[in-house]
Amino acid sequence: MKNTTYYLLAAVFAFVLVLSSCNMPKPGQLPGDPTPDLNVILTQIASENQSEPTAETEPTATEALTPTPEPTATPKKTETLTICLGKEPDTLFFYAESSQAMWSVLESIYDGPFDTGDGKADPVIFEDITVKTEPVTVVRGDIIVDSDGDAVELKQGTVFMPAEPKANCSGTDCLSTWNFTSEKAEVLQTVITFRLKEGLTWNDGTPLTAADSVYSMTVNGMKGINASKRIYNLTESYIALDEHTIEWKGLPGYTPDDPSEVFWTPLPGHVMKGLSAQDLLTSEQVNQKPLGWGAWQIASWQKGSEIVAERNPYYTASEGNEPFFDRIVYKFYGRSGDNSLEALHSGTCDVIDTSVDLSADLEEILEDTDKGKKAVYIRPELTRQEFVFNLSPMVKQWTIEPLTVPELRTAIAQGINRNAINRQLLFGQSEIPVDFYPADHIAHDSELTAIAYDPEAAKEALETLGWTVPADDPSGIRTAEKVSGVMYGAKLTIDLYTSDSPLAKQAAGMIRENLAEIGIGVEVNELPLGELYGQGPDGPVFGRKFDTALFAWAAGKDPCSIYLSDQVPSEVNHWVGTNVGGYQNEEFDQACLLPEFSEGNAAQIYAEELPAIPLYFNISIAVSAGNICGISDRIGSRSVLWNMEQFSRSETNCAVSQWKDIYQ
Repeated sequence: MKNTTYYLLAAVFAFVLVLSSCNMPKPGQLPGDPTPDLNVILTQIASENQSEPTAETEPTATEALTPTPEPTATPKKTETLTICLGKEPDTLFFYAESSQAMWSVLESIYDGPFDTGDGKADPVIFEDITVKTEPVTVVRGDIIVDSDGDAVELKQGTVFMPAEPKANCSGTDCLSTWNFTSEKAEVLQTVITFRLKEGLTWNDGTPLTAADSVYSMTVNGMKGINASKRIYNLTESYIALDEHTIEWKGLPGYTPDDPSEVFWTPLPGHVMKGLSAQDLLTSEQVNQKPLGWGAWQIASWQKGSEIVAERNPYYTASEGNEPFFDRIVYKFYGRSGDNSLEALHSGTCDVIDTSVDLSADLEEILEDTDKGKKAVYIRPELTRQEFVFNLSPMVKQWTIEPLTVPELRTAIAQGINRNAINRQLLFGQSEIPVDFYPADHIAHDSELTAIAYDPEAAKEALETLGWTVPADDPSGIRTAEKVSGVMYGAKLTIDLYTSDSPLAKQAAGMIRENLAEIGIGVEVNELPLGELYGQGPDGPVFGRKFDTALFAWAAGKDPCSIYLSDQVPSEVNHWVGTNVGGYQNEEFDQACLLPEFSEGNAAQIYAEELPAIPLYFNISIAVSAGNICGISDRIGSRSVLWNMEQFSRSETNCAVSQWKDIYQ
């Protein structure tokens, strides 16, 4: 036995020497792999040539030399976040369209430039932003921004805001008018300097520079590109001072509310420069696989099915803030919430985007949220549903229109149970507007309060105004007894125009019931949207042929401008003005247009005079699995995914719902 082992050992030494000298890989071994360890070979031979040791057997020397094998590293699991969208984007080129679904996809490849929401714009890709405003001299023929906010040539009759308005002036009295006797004037000019962070890189490895933002501004101004050119037209110059610095200079007379309004989202000039507007709108790379600088990059787009974004190797996150997810998959399950909710329940979808219409499923979602089965994110939008009074009807029924009396409008507001409408239609998830913005918006006026539901006070006010309930009239509808300009005995009955959507019909029905309780008759007219919003003078709303109407207006940049006197639909503006109720108030106009030079507060005047009764803000709804962490929607954000770099997944429920818990 000893001789056998000796010969085997000798053979092994010879084999190893030959193997080492030739460095020849054996089958299954790659060139460059380490040669077998001698101790391992000796151990294998010894184990094959020995009988199994008994309990008393001492371990051999070769067994003692056997190294402990190192544990094999477990490959990192690829983390995928699946998002259900309400529709498939038509394009990912933001100058071609601007849809909710598109921006939800672009959030994965664009980190910023600003994160907007709740009325604020938080800089993301900037080292520094400086704003400087100084008076400049202008002469006849110069291009300035007039008091209406338009870029115009300075000439006879031009109205503008001077650099130094008259002392103690108010409203439009602070404005100046150019005339031929004037030689020059001074107006304010604003210059904003944007300093980009260093290290920003497109996902193809090319540095992102100031020139890319300047190129984007050039694309915005191209003929054939139908995106808004308002800021482009109010800009005097937009130049790159160096690789990381951009200077924006506005036309004299224009000062933006926030620097974010005048920064152009960068586009990769090294790829897109030289393309015409038509080329940009049809290029597959520009529209389907755009470059970005964010945490992920577009990997594939399977039409009708999904868009996949994968980790961007050039993305630089701050230490400890590396994105959790490796892949983002966007699925298109349709506008209705049924398919998306089913996918969420089955685990094939993690987040349902706000582009999916979940209004019909809200009750089920709230119940599941209460039970911890999912998380919901509900925020008020900047769109308000309003009960609008027609204060200047095209067809007059009375010498003095009753609805023009503010006290009557206040009584009607006291008679409408807006909290009940919110509970019935939106399960209490919205809020009653008291001004033009939701409570969490930075521009909200917290000192204003909504008129409370008080039917008894409403009845008393109507009696005081001369509207009484005849004792012998079983309808309970009030009639004019001593109402100036209204025929004695005329019934207080108004028509209410609304769309035929389920929510609008339900709201109109509740208003009719509420007002019947205080003695006001309401005749509801339900029309298809196209007919309701038909152009004047024939359309009932824009033709101002209604008593009251239910519809929504978005609060935009200056929501008070909806009710400006020059916005009343008429032949002058081709019947497209937004002030369909014909409200006119010079003090309101000045407070809206020149708030810094007005004693009045536009929101307060609106709340006191009630040209319309705001019922509720529309709401946006997103849903996620309970184990998706980090989602937090904001009012007016371009997508609920605005901070998706911070999303993660947990083995337990970590999501924090944004909702009004009606089950407490």
